[in-house]
Amino acid sequence: MKHQVLVCDDELAQAQGLAEMLERAIVIQDDERQGKLGFLGYYTSYAATLQAVTDHQVTGGIYFLDIELSPKQYDRTGLDLAEAIKRQDPKAQIIFVTTHDELALMTFHRRIGALDYIIKDSTRSEFQGRITEALALALENIATSHTAQKYTFTYKIGHKIYNENIDDVVCIVTTERPHRLRLYKVDGIAEFNGNLKELVEQSEFLHPISQSCIVNAKNIKSIDLKERKILFVNGEFEYFPRRSLKQVKHLIDELGKIQ
Repeated sequence: MKHQVLVCDDELAQAQGLAEMLERAIVIQDDERQGKLGFLGYYTSYAATLQAVTDHQVTGGIYFLDIELSPKQYDRTGLDLAEAIKRQDPKAQIIFVTTHDELALMTFHRRIGALDYIIKDSTRSEFQGRITEALALALENIATSHTAQKYTFTYKIGHKIYNENIDDVVCIVTTERPHRLRLYKVDGIAEFNGNLKELVEQSEFLHPISQSCIVNAKNIKSIDLKERKILFVNGEFEYFPRRSLKQVKHLIDELGKIQ
């Protein structure tokens, strides 16, 4: 998966200059890091940048944003853009570029969690160096976050994002409503929109036992091959079809939990 790099600065020349430096910074990264980076483009407005994030469904993007973005007092700023990006791309890595380092304090008040602040008035070589360092730091931050996420299941209900420890996830099943899934937890139930196939691809700990159910093997209490029935630690149970016997036997080999 490539992490897309985007630039937003209301001054076209500044945006183009920053884009050139970023493309250079990507090229001089080592081969492993280069393979993880892609340059999506540069933009000169709040709306255009946000539209690009939406159109390309950017996840884990790296954003270099002008913190002011507009000289007009009541126009949206880079801070506003960063907040909007975070809502669409929760894994976003935000780097602000600014001529006023005192504005950096505002990001703390608004809890944006910017990765870095780069001062535009630096010399060209210093500016290039900071950009290159920021890219490397962003990738390290993403990798650290990914490691933590291996132990977390994340889902969204409305505008809220929920994180569950994987040990609390029992199974996820389809419902009568299209694209609506039901999550059974050790201590409760939640429903959210999603796709079982995509969840299996994204989560190492979830295994399909049928077209309508994926399970967390850690929370299987017993497996009855004769009845083709799986009992979970929370008392819930699910049946699986004959064609899924191979996958289920694989779970048995892993767990040694057979009735």
